[in-house]
Amino acid sequence: MPELILHIGTHKTGTTSIQHFCTDNRKALRARGLWYPSPDLGSFPKHYAHHRIAHAIAGVDSNFSIDDSRRFFDRVRRRARHAERILVSAEPFYRHALNPDGPVDRQDPAQLHRFVEAVGTCLGGFDVKVLVALRRQDRFAESLYAEQILASGYTASIEKFVSARSALLDYRQRLDDWASVFGESNMIVATFEPTRRDQPVEYEFLELVGVNDTNGLDVAPPRNVTPRRALVEFKRLINVNGQPTATNRALRQWIEQAATDPTVTTPDIGERYMSPRSRIDLLDRSLDDNEHIAERFLERRQLFEGSAIEEIRRTTQARDLTDAEFRQLSQAMWQLVARGATSDV
Repeated sequence: MPELILHIGTHKTGTTSIQHFCTDNRKALRARGLWYPSPDLGSFPKHYAHHRIAHAIAGVDSNFSIDDSRRFFDRVRRRARHAERILVSAEPFYRHALNPDGPVDRQDPAQLHRFVEAVGTCLGGFDVKVLVALRRQDRFAESLYAEQILASGYTASIEKFVSARSALLDYRQRLDDWASVFGESNMIVATFEPTRRDQPVEYEFLELVGVNDTNGLDVAPPRNVTPRRALVEFKRLINVNGQPTATNRALRQWIEQAATDPTVTTPDIGERYMSPRSRIDLLDRSLDDNEHIAERFLERRQLFEGSAIEEIRRTTQARDLTDAEFRQLSQAMWQLVARGATSDV
């Protein structure tokens, strides 16, 4: 039975960079015994990751169904070479829920577990290892919040966002779901510590999946890097709930262009979205579960390195954009448009 490594995220743990790296080095990685199949091996369009395969299992892609995902995995199984490992990567696997009988509620433990069971039915012909990277809950929540603002017309506060995504922050329950379907011994749990990295995240990932030879592999600059908080907050203030996808895509391109343009000066309003008290409260609520995960899956006492409390105490209290700063950023943005820097806006 071929071995398949299912990389389920989480979000904001270098997944986009890892997926592009695996796509760019597909042939070289396969020569090392790791196959990263393209989604168009099945009926899915070509892409750098396997997002739509996860979406199809969850029933949220109007163009594809769980049967398309089954056919994809069946073709992968039949075309796998002897003794090679297969890698499938898509962070939506971590967050999807499944409810065939009504609206999906990603806070409902039963629906979240039902999705994992559905993934299991698609992977019955493989020896599955589930790989998940965890980021400290406060950092994960803030990164996910910024991504939600950039990726949509989201306008709510960080407090409302954390409350509405509490199931994603419950690492113990999410790992329990996956372990109950695929087996505890088949879980590969890692932590994402961007401030303590001494090598590219892509190389760290290869170590986790058992590839030790990195000679000749191309590593591109990091992808999907979150702009500074002032620019994210600017976009939140101009967002409109339900804004069209095309509009949001143009606005995001605008913001990301500004993030790299040396003529755009962004005010320093702090990089944290949550207050120090809120961050400490979140970590306090997660403490017992984090210790349980560390002992259960990593055979150590502490899940994340360093002292979170000391770091939080050193953090500058974040503040809102002032009206003057908002006007200043607006002017800088329109100057970008005037120079033709953002062609789609």
